[in-house]
Amino acid sequence: MLVYGEAGTGKTHIALEAYKTLIELGGSPRLLATEPGTTLLARETNTPYIEVLSMDKLVIETTRIVAEGGYPIIDSINWHYRSSPGPRLGKQLAYLSALLREAGGLATAQVSGGEAEPSGAPYILPWAHVIVRTYRRKGVFYLEFQKPVRRILGFRIREEGIEWI
Repeated sequence: MLVYGEAGTGKTHIALEAYKTLIELGGSPRLLATEPGTTLLARETNTPYIEVLSMDKLVIETTRIVAEGGYPIIDSINWHYRSSPGPRLGKQLAYLSALLREAGGLATAQVSGGEAEPSGAPYILPWAHVIVRTYRRKGVFYLEFQKPVRRILGFRIREEGIEWI
């Protein structure tokens, strides 16, 4: 699953909610944090995470988690590519996306500068079974499912987690 949207539209909260839900269901999720906002929110909510400072480490950690039967949650899969786009990072994005498609997993990706798709979209979008765009209007957050079906869900971010409306 790929969840993408502009900054401040609830992507990291969705990733943390998925983490909590998987733990409650007896799963073995692992949160991979690529940007400072994720680590801050994970610390505030006492969510264990692996800090990933490079794309190479992201590839290594995701591969390890999948090999161990875990469920990777990557926030944000395109963090490194956004600041330094190029063919090498594009290939790594495609590998990660294909790995998540085959093994299961969730990734968030940020859209910047009014773009319609996340940075690195050609490397990410073709591999996703489920694609969801986030946005915010008048204090309410929305998930717009774009693939495989079109549906919109609303939620609010509360101190204790997400409240679905």
